[in-house]
Amino acid sequence: MIIVMVLNRTFRKEVDNKMYEILNPKKYITVVKIPLSSIKKIDLVMAKQPLEKIQDCFNRLIEKPDFISNGGLFNMTTGNPNFSYKSS
Repeated sequence: MIIVMVLNRTFRKEVDNKMYEILNPKKYITVVKIPLSSIKKIDLVMAKQPLEKIQDCFNRLIEKPDFISNGGLFNMTTGNPNFSYKSS
């Protein structure tokens, strides 16, 4: 599962001017804070099975996202998922 986010066109110009906030609470964690009103769409995309790189997923999407992230977290010992998605 891959998470993609498309921003409103007006906000894309603001992104180039650094109107978002990047936080690094730990050296291995990056958080990008974006105003909710600036988000056009957040979507879940099923990766090709059994394995698809994020770059390959980005390349096949017609509407290119502004942000893309791996959406799956798994127990490294058992392989069981440590997450669930809920649409509201």
